[in-house]
Amino acid sequence: EMVTGFKISKSQSSSSLLVSIMFPRPPAVRRNISNFVDVFPRKLSVLRRLCSSYPTIAGSSCRPRDDVAVIANLIEKQHWSKLGFHLKDVNPSELFQQLISSELDPDLCLRYYTWLLKNRSISLSLELTFKLLHSLANAKRYSKIRSFLDGFVRNGSDHSVHSIFHSISMCGNVCVNSIIADMLVLAYANNSRFELGFEAFKRAGYYGYKLSALSCKPLMIALLKENRFADVEYVHKEMIRRKIQPNVF
Repeated sequence: EMVTGFKISKSQSSSSLLVSIMFPRPPAVRRNISNFVDVFPRKLSVLRRLCSSYPTIAGSSCRPRDDVAVIANLIEKQHWSKLGFHLKDVNPSELFQQLISSELDPDLCLRYYTWLLKNRSISLSLELTFKLLHSLANAKRYSKIRSFLDGFVRNGSDHSVHSIFHSISMCGNVCVNSIIADMLVLAYANNSRFELGFEAFKRAGYYGYKLSALSCKPLMIALLKENRFADVEYVHKEMIRRKIQPNVF
């Protein structure tokens, strides 16, 4: 039987015929995928990169940045038990990185850092540690940097001076780096770590960081107590060469 040019089979119902008339199927669009690859190779590579990046984002153990405000509020109010529950499935290092990157108040970042070390037995990387100090320096929290570095040295940090200065240099602001390096030399001198302090003094010159007499004078006194007269003379000459006002006595 023929209806408006369509051939009706016996097995075809009238309802299915009506649907096929009103909504005819488009021509078959099955194409060889290899043709697409040959014609648009660059587009396909971009598509593959986008697809491959999705599981990495979705599989991240750290919560979205929207959570930063909630966590910051808990830190500010010092609700540590709630914070601990909130962070049970979160990577602490990744979260700390987010807090620093979100330009959160550095005082809160320092509070979170201290809490992590005391209650989570977690050691954060040197890079993250000095990112915290950079943010404190940018906010002119100099007394907190001085106190932090004093504890950092007093507790016997096993990091080499070389690795510490490398982490300091990750920030491109030479002025900020000089402030941190100056306070580090002072911390070494005040804690009788004169060997490390002397190395830090030399390393600061290598990086071009300007120190002050406030750190150099205690270092010279510490070296004098150990009868290291040659090192004292070296520091004194370097201070003159670097145009640091000695003001020794």
